[in-house]
Order: sequence, then C-alpha cells, then structure tokens
Amino acid sequence: MQGVYLKDEFENWLSEQIQENGSLYSKETIKGYIYALSKACSDIHNLNLVNSNLFSIGSLDEFISIVKLIKDNPDYKRVNKKFGKGQLSAGMTKYKEFLTSRESSFSIPSVDFDREVKLENLFFEDKELIIKQVKTALSKGKNVILTGPPGTGKSKLAKEICRSFGVEFVMTTATSDWSTYETIGGSRPNADGTLSFRPGLFLNCFKDEKTLRPENKWLIIDEMNRADIDKAFGALFSALTGDPIVLSFQGESDNQIKVRPQNDLESVLLNDHDYIIPNDWRLIGTMNTIDKASLYEMSYAFMRRFAFIPVGIPRHINEELVNSYLTIWGIESYEYSSILAFVWKLINEYRQIGPAIVEDIAQFTEEDGDFTSAVILYVLPQFEGLLESEILEFIKKLGQMDEFEIERLKDFAADFFHIRE
Repeated sequence: MQGVYLKDEFENWLSEQIQENGSLYSKETIKGYIYALSKACSDIHNLNLVNSNLFSIGSLDEFISIVKLIKDNPDYKRVNKKFGKGQLSAGMTKYKEFLTSRESSFSIPSVDFDREVKLENLFFEDKELIIKQVKTALSKGKNVILTGPPGTGKSKLAKEICRSFGVEFVMTTATSDWSTYETIGGSRPNADGTLSFRPGLFLNCFKDEKTLRPENKWLIIDEMNRADIDKAFGALFSALTGDPIVLSFQGESDNQIKVRPQNDLESVLLNDHDYIIPNDWRLIGTMNTIDKASLYEMSYAFMRRFAFIPVGIPRHINEELVNSYLTIWGIESYEYSSILAFVWKLINEYRQIGPAIVEDIAQFTEEDGDFTSAVILYVLPQFEGLLESEILEFIKKLGQMDEFEIERLKDFAADFFHIRE
C-alpha cells in the first residue's frame, strides 16, 4: 500500500507545482512521470532493485542512493530515452523535491486570543457580557456551547466568533444518525474495490486531506444535542481532554491512525496517519433550550469539557428595541414597529423566541402589514407542544388589535393542531 499511497500523494503535490514558465504541470506530463517512476526501472538491465516501483521508497536518503544506482547503470540512458525521452530523469528530480518537502517540518497553526471580538450586524442586550464570556472561555482552553431559545442568533454568533479570531471554520448540523463514522472517520470503498480510511468531521479540521499539512479549522456544530453524543464522539472524549488515542484504522501508508494533542510540538512532518489537535483548536456548539427535554441529553463527562454561554432573548421588548433591530436588518421606514413589539412580547409569554423569527415577520409585513399571514407562517408552528388552551388564548389576545383576522388564525390552529373549540 505504501507505493499506492505515495503515488497518489505525489500526483496531488505535482498538480499544484508551478513550472519555470509559470504554468502548472499538464495532466499528460504528470501521467508520464508517474508511469516512468512506476515502470521504467523494471526495464533497466542488471539493476536488481528489491522493488522496481520507485513509489515504494518514502525515505529521501534511500531515494538518493537508489537514484545513484540507476544513473550509474549503463542501461539507464536507453531506458530514459525510451520512456518519454527523459521522463524518468525528470520524474526522479520532481520525486526528490516531493520527498524533500515531505520531510520538511510544517508549523502547527496557532490563534491570537487577544484579538478583539467583533459581532458585526448582531445585536444582543448583553453584548459586552457575551463577548467577555466567549473570550475568557476560549482563551482558557475551553470549548463552548451557546445555549438559548430558537432564533437568538447562536449560529451567527458562532461564525462571528471564528471570524473575529481569524480562523477558518467548518459548520455542520448534528443529526440523530451520527456515529464515530461521521465524526472521526472510517473505511470507505475505492473505485478498485479496496477500502481506505477517510477522516470524518473532526479529523478534517486538523489536516489537509490532499497536502497532509497541519490545519486548525474550528468546528461549529449546530443543534448539538440532536446527536447521541456518546455514540457520535466515542474516543474523542479522551482526545478532548488531552489524551492520545489510537484508532482501529490504518492510513494508506499502513500505519495506525493516531489522534494526539499538540502539547509542546511546534511543527510536524507530513504523513497520513498522525492527526495533531492544535492547542488553539476549539469546538463551538449551539443548543436550543426549547428542544432540550425532547432530544439527547449530554453526559456530565461531556459537559465538563465545555463552557455553556447563554444567548437569551431581550428582557425588555419594546418599540425602541425593535427599531434597533430593524436598523441592523436593513429594514428602513417600517411602519409597524409598535405592532411588531406587541407581537414579539406576546409570543414570549407562551414560547420564547429570538429576533430571527421577528425579522421574518418584519420582512413579510414590510409592504402591506399582513400580520395574520406572518403569524401563521412563522409563529404558530413554533407552538407545537403547547396546551390547546394556551394556543387559543394567544390567538384571543392577538384579537385585541385590528390588524389580526382571528378566524383565519383559528382555522389554521384547528387544522395544524387539530384543535376543536
């Protein structure tokens, strides 16, 4: 497997190299080099190599010695001319450069936690407190879970945190189907019917799959408690606390896959089997508290690894607050601020929702003030699980304002919740 592994890695590496004329290597040239490195040595008389496929050699020193044997052989010139008029010699030159680059060490990316956290186009009543909690938790080595009702801006906040610290990030949404196959990785079939290890969500944060260079992509997991955490994370529990783990899989180089913390390492050599978790890597999760009782619970062992930061709804909902949000949303000359504040405040008497749903209502009502349709589209479906009496009471209170068509709301509730008065 070593030869196949290095051939594929060399092909990926060479496809990104720039020639002296400023252009990339063509597919035909790359194919010619690979063919010569794989086959040409078997055609050289009296070379007597243990393995004539040069991709079986992963050591730079060993390769330099083999190249000397090849070039000292009297039959070398004939074979070099035969295989594409010099593609063997050119291929060996590039393969030597490739092995040199592999044996060069690459620094593990770090993060400056002193950077200012800027929450662009986000408005929170406790903005400074949230920023303080986020910066303190992350700089002290904690991963973070943002908790709160739907629509409070948790997902947007998670992305803004990553951008503020200048880190790349991967965002995904948890599902109940998750296992370690999705998070850590597993064996997947190749076109030729063989199996190869492919990293999952977590391991892809630490290493570029093509170049094998170390990376530090933070991971955002939306609606984290939708996954069975113990099943999905498995051995990563240990890795998150700083313990090295060995997986039951092998890389293309036939070495066992290992996941270990960076600790005092500053740089790494390129390989396909070591996954180094940077000291500055972080996981940011979001969790809707409204769903907490109906979804998977998190074990105490898991929760100890995180700081839980509340992202709640505003405590004082009024027309002034709504106007502040309208400015952020870019909704100008809105005529229904007082009604919108009334609706938001009333909704939260029955089910807490954040400003994201209120923004949907504002955008829908911006032109003609059709609040009845807006409530049907965006609000009432959020009331799943409430008592019938509570839903009907909410509709009755909306009837205090002329902008609402009570019968339409009752008809929808009757159909959607099977309510019969």
